[in-house]
Amino acid sequence: MKVRWKSVVFLLWVLTLSGFPSKSEADIVRGKILQTSRMGNGAPESPLLSQKLEDLWLIALEEEQDLLKGIEIFIEAPKEAQTYRGTYAFYLYGKISPTPTAPPQSPPQSYEGTLLYFRPFVNERKLYVQIPLQTKAGFSLSPDTAILDKPVEKAAFPLLFTFLPIMKGIPEPAYKAEFKVQVRALWKDLGKVRFTVKSPKGPVPIEKARIFLDDQLLQLKEGSINLEPGLRNFRVEIDGFPPFQTTVALEKGKVVTVEATFIKKEATVHINAPLGTLVFIDGKPVSLSQGEFSLDPGEHTFSFRLGDYQVSKRFYMEQGKSYGVSLYLDILINED
Repeated sequence: MKVRWKSVVFLLWVLTLSGFPSKSEADIVRGKILQTSRMGNGAPESPLLSQKLEDLWLIALEEEQDLLKGIEIFIEAPKEAQTYRGTYAFYLYGKISPTPTAPPQSPPQSYEGTLLYFRPFVNERKLYVQIPLQTKAGFSLSPDTAILDKPVEKAAFPLLFTFLPIMKGIPEPAYKAEFKVQVRALWKDLGKVRFTVKSPKGPVPIEKARIFLDDQLLQLKEGSINLEPGLRNFRVEIDGFPPFQTTVALEKGKVVTVEATFIKKEATVHINAPLGTLVFIDGKPVSLSQGEFSLDPGEHTFSFRLGDYQVSKRFYMEQGKSYGVSLYLDILINED
């Protein structure tokens, strides 16, 4: 009975420690960087890796991460966690200093960090640790899910997590334990569409383009918009060109770039005139032997000169269209 009482007391002590720590002083964390996960818009999930005791996993936050709701760490406990219950714990640290720069698998280094979360392994075989970033709204507890008590602010990044023995003097086989770990993003129910606009002269500022979503004009300040997932129809317009239209399949957490490229299609002109006629387009002589001419869309002046007869006409030519221009001469007979 005495041994059983000690086990119960130890279990209560372990459970009391788990959760969000109240202390704020920096701790020393030492180990080698196993993996770095950079969390931002569209970030893929990490590979499933084996993490040994004292290995460190770095989580950095990208500048663009407005689609990110939180971060989830999936942990599969090794068989040693069942054999030596209460021996191991998960530690999550923030405000890591100095920021780790060494490549993965480099020699162990020491860092300072503030303990954000602590969780011992008692009976868990699998655990999902969820880290809210702005609010806890939308997060729900389950038997195999742990959620930090408070959202982690941007200033707390980068984060480090590791697995350590709770006490000294554990059996040598217990030191060989390896946890299966994977880090993934938790997304808001939004995706991002980014627009780039180009004309033959180069990039077009987004404020000079008109962008429509399902025929509704959008007011874009930074050339992008966050929308709920689904099929979206866009139309992009700039002066002097036909509209660019596309349909986008938007997914949660993903960033899709719409490249609206406007190319001026030349107009084609066929000229017919009597033999010996001099022909000028915009004041420049052309040869009728060419038969067909390609011109930039817009207004052009066609001039014909045959002997003492001269006539000029101005035409507006649309891109991609074909035109026929003929000099028509007739004989007018009047009765005296």
